Amino acid sequence: MSLLSDLRRAGRLTSYRPKHFYGGSLVWVGLFIFPLVPGTLFALAFRELQTHGTTGRFFALNAIVFVANAAFLALHVLGVQPYHQGYMAAVSLVQTNLMHAQVSSGGPDAGRRTTSPSKVVSTIRDDPRDLVGIMDTMIDIAGVGTFSVIAFIVLLRVHVLAAVVGVLPLTLLTVLNRWIGNKVRRARGRQRAATTEVTGFLGSALSAAVTIKLFGASDAVLERFAVLGTKRAKAAVTDQVLSESMFTITDAASDLCLGLALLVAAFGVASHRLDAGGVTLFAAYLADLAWLPRRLAILLVGHRRFEVAWARLSALLPDDQREGLTVHRVAPIVGGGRIVPAAELALRPLDILTIRDLSVADRGLHHVDLTVQRGQIAIITGPVASGKSSLLQAVLGLIALDSGTVSWNGVAVADRAAFFIPPHCAFVPQTPVLFADSLLDNLLLDTLASPEVLAGALRQSAFEDDVAGFGDGLQTRIGARGIRLSGGQLQRAAAARAFLRQTELVILDDLTSALDVETELLLWERLRAAGVTVLAASTRPAALAQADVIVDLSPPAPYPSA
Repeated sequence: MSLLSDLRRAGRLTSYRPKHFYGGSLVWVGLFIFPLVPGTLFALAFRELQTHGTTGRFFALNAIVFVANAAFLALHVLGVQPYHQGYMAAVSLVQTNLMHAQVSSGGPDAGRRTTSPSKVVSTIRDDPRDLVGIMDTMIDIAGVGTFSVIAFIVLLRVHVLAAVVGVLPLTLLTVLNRWIGNKVRRARGRQRAATTEVTGFLGSALSAAVTIKLFGASDAVLERFAVLGTKRAKAAVTDQVLSESMFTITDAASDLCLGLALLVAAFGVASHRLDAGGVTLFAAYLADLAWLPRRLAILLVGHRRFEVAWARLSALLPDDQREGLTVHRVAPIVGGGRIVPAAELALRPLDILTIRDLSVADRGLHHVDLTVQRGQIAIITGPVASGKSSLLQAVLGLIALDSGTVSWNGVAVADRAAFFIPPHCAFVPQTPVLFADSLLDNLLLDTLASPEVLAGALRQSAFEDDVAGFGDGLQTRIGARGIRLSGGQLQRAAAARAFLRQTELVILDDLTSALDVETELLLWERLRAAGVTVLAASTRPAALAQADVIVDLSPPAPYPSA
């Protein structure tokens, strides 16, 4: 990627809240130009001191310097808040776009799910700042560049040769910084990859904590974690050392240039030697002129980091949706707006669901046909790995079809993932996921529901007695992933969450696998009595006994040998 294309992408992000980011940027440009004022005033003061001593003009110039620095601090306070609001708005926009893709169930906006959730979290947390950071550096360069041009012109008027000797070596730093910048890009890629490995492994270990304990694998897990941590530490140190090397070399070069300039001025022709004011100007301006190569070095580092971050972030999106990282959308961020609820999906009551010639070869599904009438219970059954869950996911649009159609009331559904959501469909997966919050918040998920609807959903899922037995009822905190609930309670909580939406169709993937027989029978009987239209995957006798339609995905029996 070219620097120009990267800047265009970053510009689309920072224009998300332009009043904040660019309004604050103008203040920052002014702050970078400001050192011209005290530098000039000090030069005049020292020239006055050398020529006339401590006169009233000398003290007046120092007083003006004091007032100017007070104004500088006030300008800094005024600029920092709106600028950082715009900066964080741009960072949050990237994170919002990625979260939008990750929570989309399918369709053109859906992100890739080729990495673990913990790795996705690591990428979303760390990398967006590197996208926006390149524009932050460009604002610095705009201010520093303006300062440098004016300062160099002033120094040329004071002493041409000293100004050239003082500035020329700084330009040679660009070549050196570019060489180091390539190494920084590779080091940053290794550092972020190592960080992702650590967070991914930690997330997997925490998810499997009980298994690790039961099998006595704690030492092996800790040893692996130590290896990954050491690898990350080495990568982080390399990344930081290379980045700081660029800045250190630039700072050292600025001091060297100042010394050379003063030597040239001191040992040149007597009529062209610097007075106290000239020395003060060179000391003030040359020190700050080093800002420009330093910022250019930061830009080179930032460009390399941008490339790494863009590659990591866009890898979470389909190839043709990578520019979606910079799409403007409403987000609840500082300086942003309030999320306006999207228009509800127009309800089309279900009369008949039809699946025809559905095939997903790599999931073992071939030419599946199924018809479910309103109020019926259809059960997909078959041995392990026969494709029961895959068939449900195919209907929902979570996996692509090789062939076949899914029709609602005789009309083929083009975007299944966008259609099979409330109010048309609710889905309970094989392994339901709950959040570390109250049971009520997990059921509602920010949805409004009357007490009657909530009570009906609990009863329909045969969960009302369990909730009544909890000390805090629906306000009970259930822990991360619902760890404080039993397996059966976890399944029924997820079922209640689905029933609460009162959708036309409910899709259940092995819902009752952790239930005792009595509770399982009660749940299916209540579903039957409520007239809910159900498409479920199950091998349990209680489910099969209530089925109106059964599709068996068992492979055909082999022909007997002769």
